[in-house]
Amino acid sequence: KYIFVESPEKLMDMVMKYNDDYKMLVNTRKAATEDINAAKSSYFPTVDLVSSYVQNNPSGSAKKSDYEDEFKTGINVSFNIFNGFRNSAQERKMVASYSQAKLQIDDFLIKTRYNIDSQLSRYAAAKETYSVAERSHTNALQLTELYEQEFQLGQKSLLDLISSRNEAFQAYVSMIDSKYSLY
Repeated sequence: KYIFVESPEKLMDMVMKYNDDYKMLVNTRKAATEDINAAKSSYFPTVDLVSSYVQNNPSGSAKKSDYEDEFKTGINVSFNIFNGFRNSAQERKMVASYSQAKLQIDDFLIKTRYNIDSQLSRYAAAKETYSVAERSHTNALQLTELYEQEFQLGQKSLLDLISSRNEAFQAYVSMIDSKYSLY
């Protein structure tokens, strides 16, 4: 038998833990955060280590000493002072992307909370309907027994007895229908 979780907090925790759409949205937000950090890093100076090696092989009558092998090493340091506001535009674009990812998560959580609350209220209503239908069926069975006794005593007609059995059957159908609406 399936056990229906009736706690909205537990259901939200399960969604946040197991739902792939939610995980994807969280990862999108994390990626947007990293994009913002990358955009901000363009304001920092960059340092590049440059090295090269050239092996010279003189040919023919050339002297080897005229063409010595070369090894060069250098450091390039660049500062991003101004590049036509391209960096700030890139940063604003990444911040907008982060805001959009955050809003998508909020929207997903609001819709999920609404769906959970809606389903829980439908489940509670179905449980209550089943309880009422069960009581109605029990009452109809008792009424049918009473009508049978009164019929045997001659106080009720056959039509009354058949009508009470029909009411008991209708109550039974309603009870079964409400039981299946729980699932």
